[in-house]
Amino acid sequence: MVMVRWLGPVLIAMTAGSACLAGTTTQRPLQTSLPWPLERGEWELAAGLLRRDGVAPPFFGSEKETLRSEWRATLVDATLGLGGGGEVRLRFGMQRFHEEGGAVETGIDDARVSFQYQLPVARLATGVGFEVKLPNAPDDHRLGTDEAEILLTGIVGHAAPRWGWAGNLGFGIVGSPLAAGVQDDLLLFGLAGWLAPSGQAAVWTLLAEVNGVAASRFGSDFRFARAGARIGRRVPLDLSVRRGLTSESENWGLEAGLTFRLRGDL
Repeated sequence: MVMVRWLGPVLIAMTAGSACLAGTTTQRPLQTSLPWPLERGEWELAAGLLRRDGVAPPFFGSEKETLRSEWRATLVDATLGLGGGGEVRLRFGMQRFHEEGGAVETGIDDARVSFQYQLPVARLATGVGFEVKLPNAPDDHRLGTDEAEILLTGIVGHAAPRWGWAGNLGFGIVGSPLAAGVQDDLLLFGLAGWLAPSGQAAVWTLLAEVNGVAASRFGSDFRFARAGARIGRRVPLDLSVRRGLTSESENWGLEAGLTFRLRGDL
């Protein structure tokens, strides 16, 4: 049984190698995973809203009139530090889209469960991540693929008092909803960086990243670039704009969210 004693939202400080610098390492809004785990019993709770235009759904992008405008709301985004360099994360939400052909659908989004472990490397923060996408969103209305996904990534990064960066490289196995026993093997990559203006490290931080997949056999090479900022200390607000980098990717996107850091004891 997990017993949590709330001590109030906090941002933790980071030292090179294992901890973080204030204002730089909350995961939101970055999709690129960071190599610094939460401390044992520490929670990171987030919520957000994403608006995208010109989106092609995975595996269905070749069908006529499927390009869509969509809203996605993150209802659950909870990360718990397990101690020993490990953490677990759960994400779940809702979605609504309007396709060019006139179809309008609202429904649940796929849940994602991920585990991350920081490796004992002294010179550079290094970790591995494992993520499973559960097939919650049905494929009959193109809300999802109704297939499980498995993602495995290597994670590296470095942080200084005012700036930092993180990079990911890995592979994914994605089931196809159009043919039984068929899968798409993907190359995953991401690179993110952040910079706090002089004297403002605890108030606001500039963010940028490039993230996506490659080597898809089914035209699902989705990639995007992000630029934005994180504002605030106790409950930071993130605001960012996204731009698709391939013909299969979104045209553009806008995202906003909040992050809470809570400490407790397991």
